Amino acid sequence: YIITSDDTLRHVWDIELDIQDNWIRAQVCSSTQEILGLVDWVKYATYHVYPAGIADPLSGERTVEVDPEDEIASPKGWTTKINSVVQTRGNNVWAQENWEGENEWKSNHRPKVANNTFDFPISFTKSPKSYVDAAITNLFYWNNLLHDILYHYGFDERAGNFQDDNFGNGGKGGDAVIANAQDGSGTDNANFATPPDGRRPRMRMYIWDVTKPNRDGDLDSGVIIHEYFHG
Repeated sequence: YIITSDDTLRHVWDIELDIQDNWIRAQVCSSTQEILGLVDWVKYATYHVYPAGIADPLSGERTVEVDPEDEIASPKGWTTKINSVVQTRGNNVWAQENWEGENEWKSNHRPKVANNTFDFPISFTKSPKSYVDAAITNLFYWNNLLHDILYHYGFDERAGNFQDDNFGNGGKGGDAVIANAQDGSGTDNANFATPPDGRRPRMRMYIWDVTKPNRDGDLDSGVIIHEYFHG
């Protein structure tokens, strides 16, 4: 049995199909044959990031994290595929550059990949703009990771967490985090604005200009964690 989004108890057949490149789980209503749940347990999403345990570039090297999504906290996964292309946007966070520091963000640049592999080079001898895709990827990864971890500690839909789709679990949806990388509205800092549940919070991550070349707070998980916890 499963409970649907309208709080109806439905009897289903729970079917698993393990094929070569996919492992499908379908929940089919036993009376109407309607598919009520469908998930592919194989995602192959990879992110080249500074993972948990490596706070920033001074602490260690980036690693490739494979399928880090938590299926309970993020049943839709972290990304949304549009026209066969995946980018750094999904149910929990939309991450993009905001060099101009403006309030408009939806049309700003995001890394786009066709193979679910977010792997971009970094050269710290160049300006942060040269590795913006790597910075956005790291920011996207950490916002999603924090969402999934905190979900299991009670920061879920009813508690007002940050999701576009709340899956009928209470709270108000439509409020995935707006995560602006290399935001041009400030320097040497970061901030997090938290409106009421159902309205999008905004994380602004700035460039640090006390060194040459400048440094990018998007690569420092300590700063990202600090700002997320303001929410």
